[in-house]
Amino acid sequence: MTTLGPIQQPTPSSLGRLIAAALAGLVAGAVGFVVGIWLVTLDPRVSESKMSIVVPLLLFGIAATAAVQLVGKIGRPSTPLPVPDLASGEPPLLYMATLLVLRRMSDGQTRWGFLFSLTLVLFVLTRRSGESPIQIASLVAVLFLHELGHLTTMRAFGYRDTRIFFIPGLGAATGGDASHAPGWQRAIVGLAGPLPGLVAGVFWLRGTQHATPDMQYPGTLLVWINAFNLLPLEPLDGGKLLNTLVFSWHPWLETIFVGITSIALGAIGLQMGTTLFLAFGMVGLLLLPSLFRSARTGAAVRSRWPTLPERLRGDDDEFTRDLFREAFPIAARIQTPNAVNMAWLMRNSFERAQCRPASWPTTVAVLVIYGLSVMFALYAVSSSLAPPTAS
Repeated sequence: MTTLGPIQQPTPSSLGRLIAAALAGLVAGAVGFVVGIWLVTLDPRVSESKMSIVVPLLLFGIAATAAVQLVGKIGRPSTPLPVPDLASGEPPLLYMATLLVLRRMSDGQTRWGFLFSLTLVLFVLTRRSGESPIQIASLVAVLFLHELGHLTTMRAFGYRDTRIFFIPGLGAATGGDASHAPGWQRAIVGLAGPLPGLVAGVFWLRGTQHATPDMQYPGTLLVWINAFNLLPLEPLDGGKLLNTLVFSWHPWLETIFVGITSIALGAIGLQMGTTLFLAFGMVGLLLLPSLFRSARTGAAVRSRWPTLPERLRGDDDEFTRDLFREAFPIAARIQTPNAVNMAWLMRNSFERAQCRPASWPTTVAVLVIYGLSVMFALYAVSSSLAPPTAS
């Protein structure tokens, strides 16, 4: 039987690199933590809140991870690991184990009720101490309505494993398996979050125009949060829409677009003294290499397979073997390949391969809808800025 065997034998030199990487991660993480504390002081509202620790911890993790990856690559053999032979004899154990992981990922549905409840509690606990319960409840309701729009549209388009969860100190998100969804459907999913919130916000403000500011507060949140999400900046909904429709068909174009928008988002954070936007921009820049690798892999698979299977089910067929060969060098470059990271890389590459450019009429139609949505968002924002007329 042909097996992959040990990918990398433990040697004194590799042990030394491991220790050096761990030390470098601790030092870089400490520096990132200190920088994070300094950035938090730029916004007094954040520095006096419970979430003041979120940004330093985030920067600690980013800096530590980057240092470990960098030092771990120093001194590695320049000769790449050979791709396992899948053409002759019995498939290697790594490949068979990866198929098992893919089957579990394909068959299992995430029980997101517990994830939703846990992240909601953590999100509430990390809010600013000066916020009233009504303000916190309004924010949670606005974020949930926004994500519910995404979730409903995902399920209408047949997404699998859909779930909503909160991100403590940041916001909320919706996830799902979009491996079979064409680009125009992904773009519509992006619009389905902000648009219902904007409409609800406008009606709320009109219905409470003679009410107190506390009654108008939920409407203002609905308008501003959803209007902000329509900005053409990754990872916001507007940026994802533009990326999906216009830039995602070519790895370099997508990488440049995400890089520019990440810098813009970080600059907005610096200008406004908002550490949240700055953190989003930094994360976007750090993820650029990974984004480029996955986009390039997806483009390579798409060019070889004009007709792709609907789902990646973990079947032993020629397409799955080709995807394994494509993902293996990426996994070997990052760390020692194992079944779990190979399965995730293959699934990500498969989703990227499914991102075929939409037809020009479809692209223009969705972009027109996006433009009209932005115009409506401007109207909604202007309505929220109208002088209060409370009696």
